[in-house]
Amino acid sequence: MADRPLPVLAWSSIEGDPAAEHSALFGRKFRRISRFVKLAQVAAARCTAQRPDVDIRAAGLFIGTGLGNTADIVPLAEGVLHPNRPRCSPMSFAGCLGNAASFFTARSLACLGPNVTISQEDLSFEAALLEATLALRAGDIQLAMVGGVDIISGDEDEQRERMNAVGAPGRCAQGAAFLLLAADGDAPALLQECWLGAAPRQVVLADLPATARLLPGWRLTGSALCHHGGVAEFEERLLPVATGLRIAEALDANEPSFVHLQRSAAGTWGRVRLARTGRV
Repeated sequence: MADRPLPVLAWSSIEGDPAAEHSALFGRKFRRISRFVKLAQVAAARCTAQRPDVDIRAAGLFIGTGLGNTADIVPLAEGVLHPNRPRCSPMSFAGCLGNAASFFTARSLACLGPNVTISQEDLSFEAALLEATLALRAGDIQLAMVGGVDIISGDEDEQRERMNAVGAPGRCAQGAAFLLLAADGDAPALLQECWLGAAPRQVVLADLPATARLLPGWRLTGSALCHHGGVAEFEERLLPVATGLRIAEALDANEPSFVHLQRSAAGTWGRVRLARTGRV
């Protein structure tokens, strides 16, 4: 029997530089934090602002990242590996940790529930979403904030090489997205499915319209197939957590249903399916 759908209470996304909005939201409360952390905090704040009636202090926080805080990781590694390069400060070392975004986001939200970061090159948002759905359905938590964040560091060529996307179509992007999920209750949207597996393409596409099946390409790095409103199209954003941004954009557009498909370089498929309920 299929798992029950989970209510999506709110969602948000941000793409680009978060500095101005972060300063407006938090002032100087969080000092010496990276662009990576700021993106996560701004997206999370946008999401929770939609539902001021929901107490998220006990919510679980689940964040996926494909590349991590490369703006701090790369200089730190160069300072260690190349003795003639400037040494990084202890603050830079702490800021480059993979769970820095989830730690500071939990602080900004006063979130005391489980705090999980999943850092993997492919399907990191989907993996975080799957962990959250398992915790909600098991009754471990009643609310979950699920997000994804990745940044651009260096020039375009460096970013593409880092993503194994040299020559791939699309544009490099940075951004973050969050969903606020609940174990039950009324909501404007439902998460109907979050699935990861090694099934062949024909199995993954079996229940989609024929138009989706006929599209060429299947560019598998930094891109994915999105099906919404009777239209199938490719994701042209080179961003490991693009799934989260596309979900938020589809929900903002009031699409009645949305399916996002992606395949990792290792052959694992991720499929996320949502539907609007008509409720506000």
